[in-house]
Amino acid sequence: MLRKTFSLAALPVAVMLVLSGCTMEPDYQRPALPVAAHYTQNAQAGNGADISWQNFFTDPVMHKLIALSLANNRDLRVAALNVDVARSQVQIDRAALLPSVDLSASQTSAHLPGNLYNTASTGPVTYHELSSNLGVTAWELDFFGRLRSLRDQALESYLATAATQRATQISLISEVASAYLSLCADNELLKLAQDTVTSQQDSYNLTKRSVEGASAASRIWYRRKPRCAPRRPMWLPTPVRCARM
Repeated sequence: MLRKTFSLAALPVAVMLVLSGCTMEPDYQRPALPVAAHYTQNAQAGNGADISWQNFFTDPVMHKLIALSLANNRDLRVAALNVDVARSQVQIDRAALLPSVDLSASQTSAHLPGNLYNTASTGPVTYHELSSNLGVTAWELDFFGRLRSLRDQALESYLATAATQRATQISLISEVASAYLSLCADNELLKLAQDTVTSQQDSYNLTKRSVEGASAASRIWYRRKPRCAPRRPMWLPTPVRCARM
């Protein structure tokens, strides 16, 4: 009879344990990546995600610009705060699986003088009373894995938020680096354009001096041409052109 009573009393406990061990959370299977799992090349390339931006970029001016943008970008600050919020939510959902324990302690002291009726024979007396309480205030059984599902959801949200924060940081670094490289390229193009203008101006000045020198030589030649031209003898007749009839 005792065994039967004990089995009946343990039946609800066994049912609760079975229900708490069950879960309705679907079994998530990560889809396969559309790339080969192994490469046939002999040299193994390093993971680009493990390279910090300080080692990837070597220009000291770019380092200062990237550090300044990371310290003052508002979107990156919001992403970092979202990561903190998601981390706190994971801790809250993880703590929901554990029972809430309440612990309290107190001390009471009382002093009785020696001139009382009760302390006439003993003299002054001081009483100390210590008390402590420990108990479980709340504990929700995880029926059908509800709390574990919430914990896993919070964990996945935290990982997604952390990945978003890292993607935001990489995007910001990329934008700053692209803008700096574009500025450097524009400066080089400006210098090239200035050198081209200077070269064209020098060529123009050289051509101008050559033309001016040639014009002066032509004027001198034309002035000296009558003196140097051969003169015809006076007795030679001047040829006359006759028109054909």
